[in-house]
Amino acid sequence: MWRTHLIALGLLALLVGPVLLLDLYLLAPRGGPLPVDMRGAFVSVYVFWLIAQIAVSTGLLLVLKEPKPVWTHVTSAPVAVVVVIAGFFIYSGVESYLAANARQAHLEARAGYADAVRLVEWRLEPADGTPKRARLTLEFRFSGRFAAHIQGRSAEDVQTFSGELERQAQVEAGEQLDAVLSLTHYRDLPAENVSVTLYLFKDKTGSAPEDIHMTYRTGLTVHDDGEYFYAPLPPEGMRAPE
Repeated sequence: MWRTHLIALGLLALLVGPVLLLDLYLLAPRGGPLPVDMRGAFVSVYVFWLIAQIAVSTGLLLVLKEPKPVWTHVTSAPVAVVVVIAGFFIYSGVESYLAANARQAHLEARAGYADAVRLVEWRLEPADGTPKRARLTLEFRFSGRFAAHIQGRSAEDVQTFSGELERQAQVEAGEQLDAVLSLTHYRDLPAENVSVTLYLFKDKTGSAPEDIHMTYRTGLTVHDDGEYFYAPLPPEGMRAPE
């Protein structure tokens, strides 16, 4: 009985070679609009099924009183398929649970970094006519390398202007900085929505716990998506509340 069982398992193991060759041929990328490389999918599924088949068939041989090895392998094959599918769903569920916990822990750790760099006040200059620059007043809780970007969009969500800090600046914890961003205009339309994005990079000498990205935009609510902090843009020329 066990000799027949081992022979059957050996034959199934030998099939890994042909399955691998079939996998490499059928799933090789051939260009096209979606040249996705799927090589390894067939042989991986087969190996997982083979492991389940070994466990199920061996278990049946140990449990049944008068087992027939050949029929045991035939009947255990679909059971092994179910085991593989169930294992996939269990693994996906556990992975999603762990990822959700890790994301929640990351968000909780980041909660204290929302004021790492704060926009105190902003205005466009000159106030009359087409603005040529944006002036930002900023406060920093951590040291690091600082960059900034501003853009304006019309009511139809068309970009009207943008600007960025010409040179990134090294800032110290507790420092207040007046940054001037030169503007480039794309449309002669009023900017109904303005967004300011601030970047504080940790680098090697900065005290920031991680790279901080902060976006202020008209109509936003305060929230954190795990990569960017978001807050409403204060009215132009008015100091933001503490």
